[in-house]
Amino acid sequence: EDNVKSRTPSTPIYSYDARGEGDEADRWSDSDILGSRASFRTDETPAMLVINAVKEIDGGLYKCRVDFRRSPTTNTRVNLSVIVPPERLSVVDEHGVHIQNYILGPYNEGASLDIACIATGGRPTTRVTWWQENALLDDSWETISNRRVRNVLRIAKLERHHLHAIFTCQASNNILVPPISSSVTVDLNLSPLWVRLVGENKPLSAGAFYEFKCEVVGARPSPHITWWKDSLLLPNSTQTTSSDGNRTVSTLIFSPLVSDHESVLTCKTASTYDGNELPPADSWTLNVRHIPIVSILMLRSPNISTVEEGSSVSMKCVIDANPPVYKVVWKHNDKLISVNGSDGFVFDNQILLINNCSRSHSGFYSCIASNQEGDGLSDKLRLDVKFAPVCRPGQKTTVLAARHESAEIVCEVEANPADVSFTWRLDRDSSDSLDERVEFSVEDTRSTAVITPHSVADYGTFTCSATNQLGRQKVPCLFHLIPAGKPDMLSNCTILNQTLDGLEISCQEGFDGGLEQLFVMEVYDSASHQLIVNSTSSWPYFVLDPIPVAYSQGLDLHLFASNSKGRSNSSMLHVFTFDTAEKRIAAVTLKLTPLLGVLFGVVAALIIALFAVALAIYLRSRESPLPPPATTLTQTKKIVNKSESFENDHMSIPCRNEYDATTAKDIVEHLTLTVSQVKKEQHCILGKPQVSPDQEWSRSSLSRWRASSQATVSTQL
Repeated sequence: EDNVKSRTPSTPIYSYDARGEGDEADRWSDSDILGSRASFRTDETPAMLVINAVKEIDGGLYKCRVDFRRSPTTNTRVNLSVIVPPERLSVVDEHGVHIQNYILGPYNEGASLDIACIATGGRPTTRVTWWQENALLDDSWETISNRRVRNVLRIAKLERHHLHAIFTCQASNNILVPPISSSVTVDLNLSPLWVRLVGENKPLSAGAFYEFKCEVVGARPSPHITWWKDSLLLPNSTQTTSSDGNRTVSTLIFSPLVSDHESVLTCKTASTYDGNELPPADSWTLNVRHIPIVSILMLRSPNISTVEEGSSVSMKCVIDANPPVYKVVWKHNDKLISVNGSDGFVFDNQILLINNCSRSHSGFYSCIASNQEGDGLSDKLRLDVKFAPVCRPGQKTTVLAARHESAEIVCEVEANPADVSFTWRLDRDSSDSLDERVEFSVEDTRSTAVITPHSVADYGTFTCSATNQLGRQKVPCLFHLIPAGKPDMLSNCTILNQTLDGLEISCQEGFDGGLEQLFVMEVYDSASHQLIVNSTSSWPYFVLDPIPVAYSQGLDLHLFASNSKGRSNSSMLHVFTFDTAEKRIAAVTLKLTPLLGVLFGVVAALIIALFAVALAIYLRSRESPLPPPATTLTQTKKIVNKSESFENDHMSIPCRNEYDATTAKDIVEHLTLTVSQVKKEQHCILGKPQVSPDQEWSRSSLSRWRASSQATVSTQL
């Protein structure tokens, strides 16, 4: 019989009676202690008591007593030590808070780490250790209460390599079973490896748009990048992060102003540190170039609004420019001022000096400064030079008027200030002013005198003087009132060109009578004297196109000038049309009759006789030459009206002849023509040669004159 760990020394907890055979042996187990977990195995030597599902309460001193039939009883004692592994592990932070999801942090890079691993339960006392992968980090543990053991892992400074590091806590109190463990992962906020502005800090142009990039590498989590101009936060930036989260780039679109020159542009990452630490950043000092900013400053000059003629004025061109200017010019009324000083201007660096100001210096001044960015223009500064009155240039100084006809004389002056008074007088008068024959009116700087001359004494030179606060006009304005009349007659009227379709006529105008004149051409039928064409021109140049061709006697052209006082005497031209001339030379068919035959015979005999006489004369002329027979041409004159006449500028001369002359005067007064063949009423159009009486006239020049002239010429036997 076995007695195992009895409740009392005399009460067994398990018994086995071997007096039965095999399976019939009697077995008993105390249900309160071992129950069905215990069994006795006799098939092994020695026999043993087997306890399944050992519990902590199963530990202790077991005594086995065996009673034999014929032998003495034996007692054996066995001490059973039951090892209880630790029940659980818990990992808490430095505040004793359980770590969620077994992830520590995130901690800032450089921070310290304190985490505790607590093992609960276990017998004998549990040993708690910290590991990183296969490396033992800490094996110092302490018992904090009954059956509770703690190990605190301390890391003084977390570094970049601790990111995602796995720390494992193990608890074990024997070598029979594997230790229990719990692992945590460290999460870190990492400062950037670098923050830098990408590219090169180059000069910028004010008003242009530029793209700036800021690169942040190695920061965790992805940083928020901000841009600053000095202490001003700049908007309009975007950022992107690489797929691995290691590189973040921020892009800023920025247009610098002139005032941004030498400002500091900075890109920063959001601070993950204590207030005592500055966030990583990179900065550039901006070099902003701009077109010169220009203004004009008056220097040691009189009041700009009270500058008088004769005073001196100086003004300075004030320039703010980056880069420096390479050229400075001045403008007066939008025209460049010459640097040679011929207009009274003197340059001294950026200063314009005007010595002895005159009214011509009045106007608007501007300064232009140029650098590599462009040209800067100042606002216009108005210089108002005060001066005594002077006559306004370009006035009408000659006025024509008939007797008893009113005429206006307008006297206009330039003056500053423009508040002026006027004084009029007639030069031949000794009095300072005119009498009641003249009416005056004044409007601003203009005075108008209305004069009605009644006699010769009322004509003459009038003077007009004005006065303002700077004094009286030094040189008065002069106006001449003269009698008005009809214009002079046109002269040198020449047909420049005649074709089948038309002709052109040019004349030389005379005095216009003091009034605006017009020029008139009237074309009449030579036979009926009927007016055919009336043409008016502003110039003494006429075009007849087309030429009327239905007038067999030709056309008479009357050319004259006209103004409001009347018309001049007429210059006259007579022309034949080509159609008429062609009819005059048309072929005539003759019918031969007996009478005509007799006449031709007589004519032939006469010709032979004449030939013989001519031959005899020729032979005698060789011995004593005689002057050749000649025909003298004189100019044809026409009377234009009852009171006056003029010499026509055209001549009637034969066609197709050569002339020998030395001067134009010889041609006009003594032109001699040798006639070799003449037809009745043969006509040609010639014009007067435009040469002086003393100018030589060569044969070739005369030929050109004949070819281009258009005057009517006739020669008769």
